[in-house]
Formats: sequence, structure tokens, C-alpha cells
Amino acid sequence: MDRFINITVSDLAGGPPLPIEVFVENPDLEEVPKRVYPSVSINLIGLEFDATMEGHTPERKVMSLNQATGDIITRRSSHWYRISYQVHAWSLYAKQDRDLVRRVEAINEPRDSLVVQDESYWLFRQSFDTLDEIELDRTIYHKVWTYEILADIDNTDTDQTDKIVEEIHIRSHSIKTRSDNGRIRPVDGSGNFTTAINAERVLHREIRYDDHKYWFNP
Repeated sequence: MDRFINITVSDLAGGPPLPIEVFVENPDLEEVPKRVYPSVSINLIGLEFDATMEGHTPERKVMSLNQATGDIITRRSSHWYRISYQVHAWSLYAKQDRDLVRRVEAINEPRDSLVVQDESYWLFRQSFDTLDEIELDRTIYHKVWTYEILADIDNTDTDQTDKIVEEIHIRSHSIKTRSDNGRIRPVDGSGNFTTAINAERVLHREIRYDDHKYWFNP
């Protein structure tokens, strides 16, 4: 909406340019019995999920990492949406209609971008329509631009806090050995010499700990 608030049109009496009113929807005739001219209204007309922009597998992305507390906050990956909205320009005079068309058309390129909170999204103009209404004693000039925004929308309700490291296990084993010409060497279950990794072993102790405590398994 900020892009439209500084639009002006010609003063038919020859005065300075006139600022126009901007509505964030079509003016409600119950609240505004007399429609305001000239004016611009902006209204949302569609919100469609775009499955073609999705990844192959659901993922969560890291939002923050606190090394002091060992907490990590993740969020479900954002989803892509195609957001459609229309810009309506209303006026009663041909000269002001031309001013509105020229100024509204100059605000967005046919393929443009929209920046929201430091994030940039694609903005496409889909169509332009003339919906002028000819009445008995006047013509209401009505022009409509339809735009589509391609945006990935985060869902903060899916934020999840976990520990960076849930738990660490340390296991120690006693391995079977026998003498080999005065050297002590590990052996496997059949008594054959082998490496310590492959030797027959018996669990000696298991320790588990996290960032707050440690304990021994019985």
C-alpha cells in the first residue's frame, strides 16, 4: 500500500495536484455512502498454495542456536503461495482517469519485486481491465490491475525447541587377550589373534550425560 499513498491527480480548477484516497479494499458503500472520487482501492482476491515449488521431502530449518543453553530452535520449511490482489482506480473525469492510469501503471513493472521485512518476492502483473460505467448523466472511470505475488510464507506456529545434543553415550569394554611370545594381544571368540576392534569383548561400563547431569547405566 505504501507505493500508492503519494499518488496525485490534476486539479481541474488549475490548482496544485490533488492527493487521492487509498482504501485497502473496495469502499464499503454502507460505511461510505458516497463513493470517493478520485480514489484507489487495493483488495486481496486469492491465496493459492503452489505445490510445484515444494522440495522433495519435508524439512525443518534452523532459526537460532544458543550455545550457552544448548537450545536449538527449528521451524518447518516455508511453503510457497501465489497471492493475487487487485488495484482499482476510480475517477469521474477523463483527465484524472489518465493521471491515475499513468501513475498507477508506473508504480510496478510488469515483472517486479516486493520487499517485506528485508525479504524480496516476485511480483507479476497479470492483467489490466477497463470497467468504465456509463450512466445517464456521468461516466465513472474504473480501471483494474491484477497482480500476483510469489512468496514463501513462514509459519512461526511450527517453531520447535530442542537440545543441540540430547545425550552422549560412552561405553567401555574389557576385551579378551592372551600372550603371544611375551606380548599381550587381543583375540576373537575362537581364540585367534585379532585387532582390539574385532576382539571378543564384554561391556564394562556405560556412561550417559547431557548438558545438565550424567549417570551410569546399571
